Amino acid sequence: MSRYKVVCALLTILILFVIGCSSDSNEQTDATEAVTVSNDSVDFYLIQEMFEEVSVRWHYGDKAALYDAEFPYLRAKHTYDEYLTFGQIVYAEADTLVKMVVHDAEIFDQDSAYVQVEAIFVGPKGDTSRFIDKYRVHYMEGRWFHATMSVLDQQLQFDDLKRKADSAIAAEEALGY
Repeated sequence: MSRYKVVCALLTILILFVIGCSSDSNEQTDATEAVTVSNDSVDFYLIQEMFEEVSVRWHYGDKAALYDAEFPYLRAKHTYDEYLTFGQIVYAEADTLVKMVVHDAEIFDQDSAYVQVEAIFVGPKGDTSRFIDKYRVHYMEGRWFHATMSVLDQQLQFDDLKRKADSAIAAEEALGY
C-alpha cells in the first residue's frame, strides 16, 4: 500500500475519532454546574495532551489510539483484535490531521468535561482546513479520554457489577471460604 493511502487511511480513522461521540445520546447530562477552567489549569493541560497524544499516535500509524481511549469496560470485554472487527477503523481518502487544539473546557466534578476542540487538517495540495466542535471527555483511571464506541451508561453498569463482585469476594473471605 502506498504511503499516501496509509496516511489517508489514518486520517479517516482520526476523523471518525473526532466525530465519533460528539452527539452521543446515551450519555447522561450532569446535574452539577460546570466550571470553566483557564487555559493554564492542570485539567486543561491534561485534556490537551490527550488530544495531542492521539493525533501523534495516528500520524505514526498506531491504530490502538482509539481502543486505548475507550471506557475500561469495553477494553475488559473485548481484545484489541476484536475491536478492529467492529468497523470503527476504516480506510478512505481524506486530508491529514496535523493538530488538535483545545480552546475551552468546562469541567464537571473532575470526572467529565465538555471541551471545544479545533482539528487542523492539511489537504493533498497543501491547503489547510479547520474543524471546530465540542466533545465530552471523561476522567477515569487517572487520565482523560474521549471514547468513540463505548458509553458512560455501560461503564456505570460495569462498575456496579465489579463492586458487587468485590463485595461478594470480601464476604466469602470473611466467612473463611
